[in-house]
Amino acid sequence: MEEVSQKKVIEHEIGGVKNDALRFGLHGVKSDILDVHPLQSALQSFEKTETQMQRSILEKTYGYALPMKMDLERQILARVQRPPGLPSSMLGYEALTGNLDVFDCEDYHCLNGKEF
Repeated sequence: MEEVSQKKVIEHEIGGVKNDALRFGLHGVKSDILDVHPLQSALQSFEKTETQMQRSILEKTYGYALPMKMDLERQILARVQRPPGLPSSMLGYEALTGNLDVFDCEDYHCLNGKEF
């Protein structure tokens, strides 16, 4: 009698299951052995330290309000996008971060009419 009154629940252990290919993708041994390329990790750490250094210089020069205002503007401009299906250029965000003059692979492919 007691067994019938209890609810039957299927427990899902999303955090505990690591070999679920449908949820987490196929497991690759190469990703366990190798990290990212050393030059890529050095570039990422350089960009991070450069932004921290620029922020600290702005804080010391103009006070804490200006870097906070710039962070808010960056967050607002990063969220502005066109409706789904239309490519977003993120022109305001690129102008704010200084990436407007940088010619990346995405820019080259957009000139050729190829979208990612």
